[in-house]
Amino acid sequence: MRRHSTDGLRRIFFSTEARARRASKLKQRTLVDVTIDSLDFHGNGVGHDTTSNALCTVVNAIPGQRWKGRVVNDRCDPVRVVGMELLQQSENYMTPSCPHFNDCGGCKTQHLPYKLQAQAKESAVHSLLQPYSSNNTSIDKAVSTLHYRNKTEFTVSAGRWLTKYDQEGLNRDQRPPFTIGFFPKSNGTSRKWDGRVVAIDKCLLQDSLANRILEALWSIWPSTLPAYNFLDHTGFVRNIVLRIGTSSSGAKQAMIGFSTSTLSETMAPIVPLLLEALKPSDASLVTSIVQFVDEEMQRREPSSQSTTVLHGEPYILDTILGCTFRISLRAFFQPNTAMATVLYAHLVDIVASHETPPVVWDLFCGVGSIGICLAKHARQVVGIELIPEAVVDAKYNAEFNGVQDKTTFVCADVLADSGVATLAGMPRPDVVIVDPPRPGLSAPLISFLCDNIAPEEIIYVSCNPLTQARDLERMSQKYYFEWSKPVDMLPHTPHVENIVRLYRRK
Repeated sequence: MRRHSTDGLRRIFFSTEARARRASKLKQRTLVDVTIDSLDFHGNGVGHDTTSNALCTVVNAIPGQRWKGRVVNDRCDPVRVVGMELLQQSENYMTPSCPHFNDCGGCKTQHLPYKLQAQAKESAVHSLLQPYSSNNTSIDKAVSTLHYRNKTEFTVSAGRWLTKYDQEGLNRDQRPPFTIGFFPKSNGTSRKWDGRVVAIDKCLLQDSLANRILEALWSIWPSTLPAYNFLDHTGFVRNIVLRIGTSSSGAKQAMIGFSTSTLSETMAPIVPLLLEALKPSDASLVTSIVQFVDEEMQRREPSSQSTTVLHGEPYILDTILGCTFRISLRAFFQPNTAMATVLYAHLVDIVASHETPPVVWDLFCGVGSIGICLAKHARQVVGIELIPEAVVDAKYNAEFNGVQDKTTFVCADVLADSGVATLAGMPRPDVVIVDPPRPGLSAPLISFLCDNIAPEEIIYVSCNPLTQARDLERMSQKYYFEWSKPVDMLPHTPHVENIVRLYRRK
């Protein structure tokens, strides 16, 4: 097995040609002429300067474009360039569907046809994992490329990033007192966020019901609920979370979460205004409205209570592979239900392929969705999750889906020493499934799994193939790579989910 240093992971790009063109270092503020031929893992264009042949990244560029730009960071490899003038348009360029695309940081590649987006992600994963195996299968393309998100989090800010769609002639002193939106698109510099957000009245990635709720929120927002000022830390409302689910009967449900600086003031007055602003058919689908204080504000002003229910239940329902799941506001659940169904089907097939039903550990289990979906093919499933509310949901979900006798869910942080100690007391697994957050696995957890527990098989599901590859490097002494399967969970973004199947070396 060929190996490479983990420091080199961030230097791996989508095309072999781009990786080969390493040349003399460019200095800060140097003007360059860059032709883009690939994308990096952040969705930025990668190409070479025609004069120096140096490798460069240009933010928001796509293959086929040629840019005049200026080097803004000469300490990274490749050097980072801000595009100043588009010299040649790509034949693959397409007009983005969203009017906010040029300003909003939510989408990165909406100006590239989806077929090419998927190809780029597939090539990225294959190039990254080539040192471990050539058995990398084709990407599962998204079922839908628009309106696929079941959860969206908007920032509510006292500062607005002005665009051509805002009121003409509006100056800094006249800006509206609140804005619901997303962070502005990066231009490639290391500028510090100044608290302003791009006003978003409709997001083409989120469910249509969520867009109608967003429109209603804009129409009724009262002046008595001041937006949060992220610079001087004053104000009240910080974020709005919209979550859409589907019950087992096929009916949609909507959850609305208001993140505020404190619970001593209430969002309750907005509830009747919001429900009245919606069509009756939409208002009936709003089954949960919750006010909460996020972790950052809890650290600033500790409180024994962090959540209060303003309307309906403190959860929402969603369905995958015939299993229905209760999901609390803070619990993790895959953001694209249709593609989560595709991903989970692969995991179920793996577990079902065992001649004898295995004992399965499901680490970072969230509301128990993976473990519950495959429970009927396992002898026992042990799920471990950090968030207490998610563990409560997981236990409820196991009982609701009739697999409570085959599942155990425990609240622990497996990235901490205490969590690893908790694992030591669990039934020894035949299969371990890990689905960690973007930073990946910790070295102590990898050591514990590979050296102490040594299951026959590890299935590594990752939303960040860069850290996944780093962890595979650490695991390669004890486990060999069988195959990988990328799944496109988030079209129009650089993110891709990837499954890797590992077997213990004999």
